[in-house]
Formats: sequence, C-alpha cells, structure tokens
Amino acid sequence: MKFVNSWPLIFLTFIPLLIFLYLLKQKSQEHIIPSTFLWKEVYKNVEVSTPFERLRYNIMLLLQLLTILFLTFALTDPFLSMMGREYKSIIIVMDSTGSMTATYDDVTRIEEAKRRAEEYIDSINTDAEVTIINASEKPSIELSSSKDKSLAKDKLKSIKIKSVSGNIEDSLSIIRALTKENESYEAIFFTDKALDIEDINGKVIDLTQASSNASLDFLSYSENKEELKVLVKVTNRGSYEYTSDVDLYGDEKLLDIKPITLNPKESKNVLFDKISFKGDILKAELTEEDSIKEDNFIFEKVLNEDKKKVLLVTEKNIFLEKALQTIPSIDIYKTNEEENINKEDKYDLYIFDNITPINIPKDGNILLINPESNSIFNVKEELQGGDGMVTKSSLSKYTEGLKFAVKSYKKIEKPNWAEEFLRVEEDSLGFIGNYNGKVVGVLGFDLHNSDLTLKAEFPILIHNVVGRLLDNGMLDKYSFKSGEEVQINARVDGEAVKITNPKGKEEIIDLRFPLKPYRGTDIIGIYEVAQKIDEETIKTSFTVNFPTDSESNIEQENKSIDNLKENKSTKGGLNLRIYLIILALIIIFIEWILYLKGY
Repeated sequence: MKFVNSWPLIFLTFIPLLIFLYLLKQKSQEHIIPSTFLWKEVYKNVEVSTPFERLRYNIMLLLQLLTILFLTFALTDPFLSMMGREYKSIIIVMDSTGSMTATYDDVTRIEEAKRRAEEYIDSINTDAEVTIINASEKPSIELSSSKDKSLAKDKLKSIKIKSVSGNIEDSLSIIRALTKENESYEAIFFTDKALDIEDINGKVIDLTQASSNASLDFLSYSENKEELKVLVKVTNRGSYEYTSDVDLYGDEKLLDIKPITLNPKESKNVLFDKISFKGDILKAELTEEDSIKEDNFIFEKVLNEDKKKVLLVTEKNIFLEKALQTIPSIDIYKTNEEENINKEDKYDLYIFDNITPINIPKDGNILLINPESNSIFNVKEELQGGDGMVTKSSLSKYTEGLKFAVKSYKKIEKPNWAEEFLRVEEDSLGFIGNYNGKVVGVLGFDLHNSDLTLKAEFPILIHNVVGRLLDNGMLDKYSFKSGEEVQINARVDGEAVKITNPKGKEEIIDLRFPLKPYRGTDIIGIYEVAQKIDEETIKTSFTVNFPTDSESNIEQENKSIDNLKENKSTKGGLNLRIYLIILALIIIFIEWILYLKGY
C-alpha cells in the first residue's frame, strides 16, 4: 500500500490532545448522603478520580480516536496495488474501427471497452499520468500525460467510433516514442484484433465474442439491352448458420428479393437477373439483423454507358487509329488541322498527334503526342533515342515492363502533378495527370519513330491511357470504402465544390490547386458532389461502403473465449480514500446516537 500524500499525518497529533482533554474532565464532587446504601456509588466516584481510570470503558473516546485516524489516512490518499507494481504512466489504447460496432452482450464492443477503461482509470494511483490513444484509421493522441482522472474519462467518452479500417499495431511506434526514457509505464490495449505487443510493457484486453454476423462484400452489375444483371457476394463471418433475405433496391425502390442460407465462414454469390432499372443507385440489404449492422447493406452507382466523343487531330497515323477503334465505348471524329475544329462542337477527349494546339480546349481532356512547348509545359530539346520501357503506374496493367525502341524523343521535364508511365533511360517519355481540373496525357515522341506500335501490347496501352483520359468526370471512381480519400477533379473555371454526406452535412472544398482530397468518408451511404460553373451546376455522386475485408471478421482465429474471461478484470489497484471517509461518517453517526442516549 502507498500513501500519495504524507502531510495529512500531522493531524495524528490531535490524538494525544484528545486524550489530554479527557484526562482534564471535571472530577466528582463529594456530597453528604444520609444513607449507607449509596456508599458503593461513592466508592466508584473515588475510583474514577484517578487519571487513567477515567479512560477505561470510554466508548466515546474510542470512537473519536477512530474518526481522527480514518479521516487522517483518507487525506493521505492511500492506494492498494492489486498487480504487484505501481506505474507512473498509464497508456490506454482504444480501438475505434468498424469492427468495434459489433455487439458485446447487450452493448457494443466500444461501449464495453470504454466501461472497462473508465474502471481502470478509477483504480490507478492518483499521481499516475494517463495518456489516451485513439486507434482509428490512423492512431492519434487524445490526451497526453494528465493526472486529471475526470478529464481522462471525458476524453474516453468523446472518442467516436467510425466505420473505417485501421491497424492498431500502428500505435506501437507511438508508445515506444512516448516511453523511450520511461520504464515505469503500462499500456492497456482495448481491441478485438489479434495483436502482438512485442516489447511493449502492457496487456491486451480482448473484446471478441462468438456471435452471428454476415456481410455484403461487393455488388456489381452488367447491362444487357434494357435490363441489368446484378451480382451480390454474401459471407457468413460468424460461428453459426445464417439465414436471411437479400433485398435489392434501385433508388430506394424494392426491385427483387432472394433468400440465402450460409454455413459458418461460407460465401455465396446471389444473382439478380433481368432487373429493369434506369436510375442512379443500386442497394443490396440483408434483412436479418446480426452483430454488425453497417455491413448488412452495400451501395453501387450505375454509370452512364453512353459513348464518349473523341476528336483525333492528325495528318495520318494508322496504328493509333486502329488502336482507338478497339475501344467500344467511344465515337472517333477526325481532322487534320486545328483550324478545322468547330468551336460549337464539344468533345470528351482531344488527341493531338504531332500537332500542338495554339489554344488549349476548355472542354474535355487532352492527349498530346510529340508536342512542342505550350501553356501547360515546356519542351527543352530533342534527343537521340534509346530503349524505352513501360514503368509501373496506374496505366501499366498488362503492359508493365514492356520494352521498345525509340529513334528520337523530346526532353520534357515531368510536372509535379503528373504520373510517369513511359521512360527512356533517365528521362520521362510519357506521363499523365490532373492539371487545373483537366486530365492531360503526354507522349514525348513520334509514334512513327518507334516500334512500340508494332508490339502486341500497344492497343492495351492506348486503351489504358484513353480510359484514364475519358474518365473526365469530377471523380476518378465512384465506389469507396469508409475512410478512403476521394480525389475531386474540379473544373478550374467553376466555383468551390460542395460535398453533402449521407446525413445531409455539407462541406465546401475551395479551388486551390492541387486540390486536397476529401477525407470525410466515415459514414456509410451516398455522397452528393456539386460544382457551379457559370449558370450550370454539375452534379454527381459516389458511394461509401463498410470495409468488410478487414472489419467484418468479428472472431479472430488466434483468440478464444477463455482468453476473454481472463481479461475481465482491468483494475490496476484500489484507492481506499472513499472507503475510509465512509467509515469515518458511520462512526460519527454512531457517536451522535450514543450522545443522545446519555453516554
């Protein structure tokens, strides 16, 4: 046992003072009594007159001494350690990712974790410093080295759970940094994840519990004439058989229902065929409630499959034209001079082959092949060629590592907004990126002076490049997992972008290029994006779904219910102050009762 404060021990000096006061108690007075019957009482008075005899059988004195002792020791803040050791620093790591929304008995796991953490804070030494780390998608320090227990519990209560994916192991590096020169610490991890704390001095409070949970892992669709074919994957993540209906909605209107039964850990695909729907958002939902609610529904945006208009400005390039013709979702228009372009016509993509436009088109995206200097970038010089290669990038699918020869190329310094996908020696040969709200692609050489066009992978490379350039909407993709960043491709000639989350909360993104990504995707549902350009408002939407691959597995294989029971108690010790105060009050009450009875 440890006394946090030693100064209250000075109040023990009141004990001899109290005894002295009892010794000074008024003596008995003699009275002449005309009867021998009261001689015995007179003898008792004489006996009491001796100093120390006055203290015998004095229950009031005993009660007052106990009151002084209990109140004095209560002021010393006595702490009884239950773990055999007391720590100067306590670090609480709270997992607040999506899986902690799972049920635990009659509450959620995060609620149970907070209850145990508060219990632990109440049980630690008063002068121990408390640090709280919120382990969400990225760990963050909510409270640093505070002795204020009330503040620590308030910080715990303020931690909000998010339907995001996260790795609690990322908090280990923070703990090592905080305890680099401190050996008297203990870290307590409240999580349902498998966690090896390695060299950290601490313990893991396991919050897993066997229960029922199924998840919708993905939703995809394909178009067949005027109808849709929709595929939904369902996985039983729990330990029991799961039976439910899978409801399919289109813009919140019920389209179809399919029953499903899954064994533990089993996955099945549910096919909805011949679905007539012309709307914007598909939604699938499991009707049977389970441990995690937010993985019971999934959203998918139905994209407009209308063909894109592509204008090819070139004198002649048969290889490029044939590669473009393999892309079924585009209509190709062709001209040989920039002057022939009708300003009234709008295109989704402009391809300038060996022709550099004087005026960059305001609408659509651009692919510049063998360009000269322009308003977007400068061309330094033309160099002798060499061996080119397709580098690893977002455009290198099925073509990464492809080598080709190039006779000559133009040295163009890759802008910081661009991603390289072709390279020759140390120079960038091809790059692509978002420039002022427009996607710009560059090939810094003449395709006629290269054997790249003779490679079997050339049409695939062109398909990848054009696919990126034709995705000229405000978004690069339309389906995200909770916690993912969303890159907005805003028009530079428009106003600020407004994003509305599923709960109706709006966020304004100012046009400051490069535009910062939107990070508020911690709510499952449909997000609306809008930008006003002149008198027109461009609108689109994207969906955010639960990260089922990492957060729906509510039972870790290397954990057990036995381990969970071992971690039921999270107390670090017992503070005796409140108990001593209660005892002192009880004694005072007893003394008052005895006083009323004439003691």
